[in-house]
Amino acid sequence: MSEPIGWMDRVWIEGSDEPVFVTLLERRGHDVIVRQLDPSDTAVERIPIYEGDRPIIATAVSHAGINTTATVGDTSGFVVGVLVVPTARHGDTVTARVLGPDEVDDGRRVHVPPNGNLMLESIDIHIEHLDRPDGGGGPATPLAPILWRWFQLSDTPVQSTSKSRYLIAAARRLDLALGLFSDVDLLVAGMASWDAAAVAGPERTRQVLELAGKVELASVALSRAVEMAASCPTTLAGSPAVPSRLEEVRPGLTAIRNAYEHIEDRAFNLKGQRQKVVDTDALALFDFPALIADRRISYGEHKLGLSEQVPALLSITREYLKRVASVQPVRRSVGLPQD
Repeated sequence: MSEPIGWMDRVWIEGSDEPVFVTLLERRGHDVIVRQLDPSDTAVERIPIYEGDRPIIATAVSHAGINTTATVGDTSGFVVGVLVVPTARHGDTVTARVLGPDEVDDGRRVHVPPNGNLMLESIDIHIEHLDRPDGGGGPATPLAPILWRWFQLSDTPVQSTSKSRYLIAAARRLDLALGLFSDVDLLVAGMASWDAAAVAGPERTRQVLELAGKVELASVALSRAVEMAASCPTTLAGSPAVPSRLEEVRPGLTAIRNAYEHIEDRAFNLKGQRQKVVDTDALALFDFPALIADRRISYGEHKLGLSEQVPALLSITREYLKRVASVQPVRRSVGLPQD
């Protein structure tokens, strides 16, 4: 073989601001088929180029799109993008699979030679594919949109079953609690340097009453979400067992919720206007300095810590609702992204 006329280690590709590093995939006569380097690649040697050689770059595919419609480019039917990794190659046909939700992405991509075919193995889509950062989810994101997209993958309309309606409603309540308690955290953090007893001045008064209002609504939303979650085994057939922590906190949350929902009675130190029963714990709901200082909701023997208990309950309830929604994975066909 003659001596090379040059060496190649990078190429320009359309849409790239800089040349990308490549490695040799194969030679077909004078066709030098190369692929882009993946993050998992180690250092590679330069590619020799001989007289008459034509460099051709393979198509790199990192994700496949899960869609509810077959129309190419119809973004309204897009549900989630899932990572794909190569499994085998037979001539011009490359097979790949979806990376499992618990598997680590090492950066490998699927490289399809020119005029080649990509075949994706039959796959199971798990809810964790949606509830991870690259799927648009994550622990701090609202759950209802995740469940909505999950139910989109079924063969029936999203709100056509009692299960989907029930779980999306529970998730909406949980999301409301998440958002309100996040606001509460910011307000409490801003009050950290305050003298807890000094609830005075227009701006301080405004913030304290805003805090009290958001704690009230957040507590009601959280209690309702936990109540719906804890009722799943009796309401939705086939639901997994309720986490013991939710059962433990349920009575206390219900008592706090009832007190807030009947705040008009508690204002008169009563359990109920009709019975005129005195509630010795009622006025604790109006002890705003204690709420700020202790970061805790108190109603009689029932306590709810804002710093530790609330985040844990939000997380446990969120994970349980996901488990109920996804008793089994969904098997779907996958549409590949189009150039």
